[in-house]
Amino acid sequence: MEFGKRAEPMLAEWFEDRSGLYVFGEQTWCKHRIEPWARCTVDGFVYEHPGPATMQDAIAVAEWKCTSDPPWEQVPAHYACQATWSMFVCDLPAVFFGVLHFAYGRPTFRTYEFARDEADERYVVERCRAFYERHVLTGEPPPVDAHKATTDALRGQWEGTGGIVEPDIDALALVEEYRYHRAQVRAAEDDLEAAGNRLRALLGDDVELHSAGRKLVTNKVQTRTTVDTARLRKSWPDLVREFEQTAETRVLRVNEPKEK
Repeated sequence: MEFGKRAEPMLAEWFEDRSGLYVFGEQTWCKHRIEPWARCTVDGFVYEHPGPATMQDAIAVAEWKCTSDPPWEQVPAHYACQATWSMFVCDLPAVFFGVLHFAYGRPTFRTYEFARDEADERYVVERCRAFYERHVLTGEPPPVDAHKATTDALRGQWEGTGGIVEPDIDALALVEEYRYHRAQVRAAEDDLEAAGNRLRALLGDDVELHSAGRKLVTNKVQTRTTVDTARLRKSWPDLVREFEQTAETRVLRVNEPKEK
């Protein structure tokens, strides 16, 4: 994220060179002209002329991204959602993405144009308005779900300096639910590994399994290089300490019940 922020001026120049368009504004805070609750921050605005720049002359929103993805065939859903929201707030017909892809260790710059879509916009705005009215205005937290953003938010919300509590019946039910799902995952992992081993045995020395001209399975030798961190720490402990980073995170552990 820090690299992406520092790279934005470079990506803006790169976009101008590639597209023949012009970019003004940097990290611009915007709000909807009729619905002030709807806000966004954009990386810039795209113009057909070099200036002076006014919002009336802007033809699109500009967004800069740095990603480990290979070049896109289409804009990923989470960026498409961001673009749809930005176009609604700024009332512009398109978003231009300037993306620096780092896939396979080779930086590749690509530009993408994402056009406004009324149906997508209605869906996104309805969901955002509902969230704003149900949770932001009321202060009521949204339901807990499995999204990574929920996990990160819950991990960062409390410092974990409290004491010990006795569970009520709802808490006990949650513990049992967690144990049940963990057992299901472990059983599924065992089944997956067993199925994989049967495929390995079926292929033997062969490396691919085809059906009707389509490749179904491959079992090829791959090479990867790793660092022996234990040996490195033993041989050059001062060097390792120089590059060590310490981070705190709360780890949830649910113990198995003791056998009677």
